[in-house]
Amino acid sequence: MVKEKNALAERLKNAEAARKRFDEELKRFATENVTREEIRQSLEDEVRRLTQTVGQTEGEKQEKEEQVARCEAYIDGMESKLQACQVCLDIEIVLSACVIYMYFSYLLNFN
Repeated sequence: MVKEKNALAERLKNAEAARKRFDEELKRFATENVTREEIRQSLEDEVRRLTQTVGQTEGEKQEKEEQVARCEAYIDGMESKLQACQVCLDIEIVLSACVIYMYFSYLLNFN
């Protein structure tokens, strides 16, 4: 009976040690899973932020391209007006030269 008691006590001791190792291993796995989940969540958050930043950057780029296109159209319009003004100025210079010529011709014929 003492042998059986000692054997049972030894088995109980071994079972408790095994349970303790199992509990420690379970805690380690749980900690690793929490850490992995935190890392996964952090990476998902970072991907979401980067995706949002890329979307904003693309939107800003498109807006800038539209602004550039509007500026180019404005510049083209101003160049057209400038050319029209230059033609008007050239005509005005020619007309002024004609008036001056006619005036001097008149003065020369008058004397």
